[in-house]
Amino acid sequence: MTSHQENLKIALWVAIGLLLAAMLPIWPYGIYTLLRLVVTLVAIYGIFALGTGNPAQTVGLAVVALLFNPIVTVHLPRLMWAPIDLGVAYWFWTIIDRQLSPKSEDPKLPQQR
Repeated sequence: MTSHQENLKIALWVAIGLLLAAMLPIWPYGIYTLLRLVVTLVAIYGIFALGTGNPAQTVGLAVVALLFNPIVTVHLPRLMWAPIDLGVAYWFWTIIDRQLSPKSEDPKLPQQR
């Protein structure tokens, strides 16, 4: 795994934590602005670190970056953001699980006699 992929893994975990924390309706508005900034930057960095070998993933990360961008904000009610936050957190987790986590090899089965 390259250093960009290792850094992306950490960044994705931070974004997942913020996305899940956003589910609690106790935060001031500034936290949601920080969430938008972090998720946007992580999505853009994901495009860079993972490359463009998977066009669907590249487009998906670009859509996430546009949806969460803090400059031209998308205003949705909190009830609509909740499933989006959960869905993006889950998708980021699947990127970690499927592409950035080392795969453990299956232990060899003992020889039968």
